[in-house]
Amino acid sequence: MRAINMQKLLVLLACLVAAATAQQQFYCSPDSPTTVSASLTDFYLTTRRQNEAGYSSGLSCEFNAESPNRAFFVEVKSFKVSSAVFTISSGDEVLFSGSSIPDYQHNILTPSKSLKVRFDATGDQSNSEGVTVRVRAMDLNGCIPGWTYISGTCFGTDSIGSSRNYLDAQRACNSMRSNLLHVPLAYQSNIGSFMRMLPTSLRRYYTWIGLTDRSARFSHYWLSGRRQFWTSDISCYSGGSSSSCYSSERCGAFKDKNSYYAIYMNNCSNRNKFACSAPPGGTSQFYTVPNNYVLQSSRAWVWGVVSRCCSSAVSSWSAFTLACAVGRADGPRAPAPSWSAPVR
Repeated sequence: MRAINMQKLLVLLACLVAAATAQQQFYCSPDSPTTVSASLTDFYLTTRRQNEAGYSSGLSCEFNAESPNRAFFVEVKSFKVSSAVFTISSGDEVLFSGSSIPDYQHNILTPSKSLKVRFDATGDQSNSEGVTVRVRAMDLNGCIPGWTYISGTCFGTDSIGSSRNYLDAQRACNSMRSNLLHVPLAYQSNIGSFMRMLPTSLRRYYTWIGLTDRSARFSHYWLSGRRQFWTSDISCYSGGSSSSCYSSERCGAFKDKNSYYAIYMNNCSNRNKFACSAPPGGTSQFYTVPNNYVLQSSRAWVWGVVSRCCSSAVSSWSAFTLACAVGRADGPRAPAPSWSAPVR
């Protein structure tokens, strides 16, 4: 009998714990704005009335949350909107506002401990469900839920495992107050070892990272502007060393397939998974993907000069060597990359 009573007690305790930790869902209220308790760390917000299938004409509602020493990680779970404006802000910064949301902005990290979510309908859309977001509070000095902390840096990706081109991947990282993954300086000459410290989800076949030669052909830089000198860890998608990649293969991706190489330069327009990195709590410095292509490096220019020299009717060997020497000495050089943070 005692054993049965103890079992019932344990079941009751389990139910109480589950009820206490269950994710709460908030709907638009006539008493808007709705203030979410600071004690909640995981909850849902939905921009329609409870027990209604869609939102009605003129519906306006607002949710406010503030949590001491915590930021908020917002995941857009459903966005079915027409004739309405949805806004996410934190303090004085508007993080998103519009009637449609870009694919790369489904995950947003606030820069501070306050969150405001507002919804304003301008027409009757009783057949539109509105917006549902999941909100999780995180330590202001911590990592986004599910991200990995290694040597002072947080590494992770979005929660929906999406595939994007290189530019949109960087935009997605920016929405989470991060940039495409940068290999720490301490591992710059041993990238493969660092890559295998990461979870499999961040080094799958192929995963965008923040390395590119889009600013200067065959000169690899991280988006931060740090130079990545040649290493045997880098190759290109089409095969061969990183100095023989096709002109379209300008963006770096991890490739963990027990290969000799860790990074393959890939076509920036390809849609791949991606990995981000940021200091704990997120970054305020967002890097721009360079777009000033230099399709010919000084080496390519010199080779062109040499080829022309060899094919021209130069009667004197001394004249040939002089012409080629001048070409090597005076050939144009690829400009140094310029870096700037995007305007937000």
